[in-house]
Amino acid sequence: MKTKIKTFAAGFLTAILLFVTVSAAPVQETIDVIFNSINITVDGQKVEVDNIMYNGTTYAPLRAVAEMLGKEVAWNGETNTAAIQNPISQEATVCTPNQQIQEPQEPQSQNIVDYKYIGSKNSDKYHEKNCRWVEEIKDENAVYFNSKEEAVQAGYESCGTCKP
Repeated sequence: MKTKIKTFAAGFLTAILLFVTVSAAPVQETIDVIFNSINITVDGQKVEVDNIMYNGTTYAPLRAVAEMLGKEVAWNGETNTAAIQNPISQEATVCTPNQQIQEPQEPQSQNIVDYKYIGSKNSDKYHEKNCRWVEEIKDENAVYFNSKEEAVQAGYESCGTCKP
């Protein structure tokens, strides 16, 4: 009788251990989604971004959505955290005591045709003239550049969308 109880207990414990091990494994399943069925607009402007619809909810890439709203995405690999935040402002000008602060020079002509690249005073990104983000830059915030080097020297980074 003791042997039967020991055998039953050993079998029962083995079954529990197997069940716990299997149920702790990550679950993968294949789902059906509708691809690019939703038109996305920001402030009335249509935005081209891949999206999917699943169970009545639309999903779009986090970075694309943040950039649509004029925000940036920061990634922390240590904590696996994506943070949406305001764009990083440009560095402050440092002057010696007798040095005058020089304001950035506005171009003589602000005709977009005269310049190859455009940035915003409110962002650290520069864009090609035909980038979709250029139309979001208000005229009073536009900064114009003749070359990539000029934009980089002014503290700007290339746009992730148009990749100038």
